Amino acid sequence: MRKLIITLAVASALAVTGCDDESLDDARNDAAGTPVINASKISYDPANGVLPVPNDLLYTDTTDGTLNIPVTDPSDLSNPQVAINALDGWSTNQPFVINVITDGDVTLDPASAAAPGVVRIYETVFGGPLAPPECAEVPTGAACMVIAELAFGTDFITSSSGNQLLIMPLAPLKAKTGYLITTTSLLMDSESRPVQASSTYTLVKQDINTLPLGTPSQLLLQGAVNSYENAIAAFGVDTSVITYSGAMTTQSIEDVSALNRLTMAADPATTPVLMPPAMTGLTVADALYELGIRDTNTLAVASTALLANSTLTNVPYYLEFPNFGNCDLTELATTSQCDAINSHWLAAGDSPVTILGAVQSGALPPEAVLASCPDADLSNAASLVGCEIKDAEGNPIGLDPERNLTKYNPLAAPTEMQTLDVLVTLPDTSDAANGVRAALGLPAITAAPAAGWPVVVFSHGIGGAKEQNLALAGSFALQGLAMVSIDAPLHGSRGWDADMNGVFEISASSGMIAFDPVKYANANVLLYVKLDNLLTTRDNFRQNINDHLALRMGFNSLAQVAPGVFDPTRVSISGVSLGGINTVSTAAVGGLPLIDPTTGSELPSYYAFSTVMPNVPAQGLAGVFAYSETFGPVAKAAFVESDSFKQVLSDATGLSLEELAALEASDPDAYQALVDQVYPTFIAQFVFAAQTVVDSSDPVGYAPILAGQGVPVYLAEVVGDTVLPNDNSAFGLPLSGTEPLIRVLGLPGVDATVTGAPATGAVRFIDSAHGSVADPTVNPAATVEMQTQLAVYAASGGAMILVSDPSVVQPVM
Repeated sequence: MRKLIITLAVASALAVTGCDDESLDDARNDAAGTPVINASKISYDPANGVLPVPNDLLYTDTTDGTLNIPVTDPSDLSNPQVAINALDGWSTNQPFVINVITDGDVTLDPASAAAPGVVRIYETVFGGPLAPPECAEVPTGAACMVIAELAFGTDFITSSSGNQLLIMPLAPLKAKTGYLITTTSLLMDSESRPVQASSTYTLVKQDINTLPLGTPSQLLLQGAVNSYENAIAAFGVDTSVITYSGAMTTQSIEDVSALNRLTMAADPATTPVLMPPAMTGLTVADALYELGIRDTNTLAVASTALLANSTLTNVPYYLEFPNFGNCDLTELATTSQCDAINSHWLAAGDSPVTILGAVQSGALPPEAVLASCPDADLSNAASLVGCEIKDAEGNPIGLDPERNLTKYNPLAAPTEMQTLDVLVTLPDTSDAANGVRAALGLPAITAAPAAGWPVVVFSHGIGGAKEQNLALAGSFALQGLAMVSIDAPLHGSRGWDADMNGVFEISASSGMIAFDPVKYANANVLLYVKLDNLLTTRDNFRQNINDHLALRMGFNSLAQVAPGVFDPTRVSISGVSLGGINTVSTAAVGGLPLIDPTTGSELPSYYAFSTVMPNVPAQGLAGVFAYSETFGPVAKAAFVESDSFKQVLSDATGLSLEELAALEASDPDAYQALVDQVYPTFIAQFVFAAQTVVDSSDPVGYAPILAGQGVPVYLAEVVGDTVLPNDNSAFGLPLSGTEPLIRVLGLPGVDATVTGAPATGAVRFIDSAHGSVADPTVNPAATVEMQTQLAVYAASGGAMILVSDPSVVQPVM
């Protein structure tokens, strides 16, 4: 079975030494009697833990196909490096750094660092049993062949900062794909000298056939580097100028969520079911009035929508929901922590990589595998997905205790099946409602269509709740659209009221405190965006995707028992902020072909959406939250109080933790100045780790999928958004923000009405705020225009982006 990269014992395998770089230069200095500026060299000394990251050498000794960065405590999930070790590859979008060893005040030449050819990146197929047939006999992890070279200026750019060479992707890399990254002698330092390869790299670059190194472990590394350069040479590139080459494999993105769809659809007994709506006898205007809304125009529009409730049953939940067994209330009250809010998704079985590795090593007899999993085929890793190895008494032996979800092991294990509260609004066909429509120049709606109401699944923002979506229901109802909403995990009705006293002990709906200060008194959005547990953050977002796929499936189930309520062929998806983020990812997974694994045939499209309408979304979420004017200070306040930041601060300043504490007490301004000096570097490093972990729940990985599906997409952006930034390029993150998402989706700008099949595009709103789609406080005209565009787009099946008020729309440049 293929491991992802060569199994090297790094400390010994990379103990390749030649003449030490420093000693050679010292000798020259001694001989000449005058100082000589040492040559600048790529920092590459893996024997001492020095190598550019990302790097597939950090798969060393993996037993389940995940990264294996050396860490002190592998169980400490608050350590971002431990979280990265649960992944099957590197980020598809994060910038990264190659360090250069320079002498004294020597730096990299900025013009050189930003020039084409200094860094070259190649999409590459690596060898191993699971590689394509032409590469199956190539040693595992060795480069087999280069497929294509990435284009400088289109796919990536480079720059420098001091002695660091920065590589910034401009387009997401392909998931589950190998790449070779090289530097060349075109890179110059500030003394106008080419930056050289390290002595270690110079040695392993030598031809293994004519100049083999001395030990078996050294030969493994030399063979790997030779394979990299040989593959590049076969692609027609001069390798003599290469000063560094390294392999990286990107992580899987949609594999787990895509498989979840299949498991939800596989068994009718466990398929999510949306129950028929129960009418409340109220209009949405009645509900808004109870929430304190008094604007007559808003209430008039809302009066055209009827309020109903429903439930969604059989929703698989893959996190641990809080209960008295996994969340101690005393611990929660004193530390704001408990096991449940730090859980993450786990695989249903032992990793096939682990199973086959144990069989091959002789640690696990083949008959033990077949006894546990009778349908297993040891020549087919896919047949082992979900297999749990047990002893003769039927007890799991714990072969793979971490149960990481990977491309090899993508089947997640539900912890429970939940029933979710569902908010439903339906168009009112009464004379009164049609009077409102007539006053707005809209045709009357006298009955539901025979197939049922077309529906918009609308997803709320972070810290909110589904009831906030009532602000849009009237605009949808004017166009003959139903609206259906559920709460995100730990939001709204999905918080935990442990003692049933009407106050949630655990809730992420901090944005609801103003509406209900009692129920949401303990709410904290950082329970959803867990800065101290990145795997939990990833899987809160991933659970939200799964829940909305379950809801989408529910429309099909409802149509079987109650046809004519909703039209399951006309289901649009939209959402604001977090809801817009979720919209992109959910729609992309929902639009993937659904293949029956037993026959290979394509199943009906149970999860596809007819139109996709994200409102103020973003991608590159780690940077989005870190550099948000709204969330950034919240994150900083949490980080600077953490033990990890205080240790970084101690290391950077040379002050002990005790001295820092004394300084903070005696001179808060001086202490804050030190914090502000160190924090930018700290948060940049955190963003790299955090984005790597959340990639598989981030729109940056799903937008390319959605863009290739041909589904109608309409996106609304607020220019100057202070919550989810338009663009984080200024922070070295060209794929973070709303504008990068628009580019990846391939959406043209729109400033006037567009019709077509589909009419796809992005409208950039001015004189508005992040929440303007639901809140008219900043500019009522912008709210009306946003809601109208959404409703018309969904009602037209994505055939029209209607721009009625260009005064709130930024002209296309």
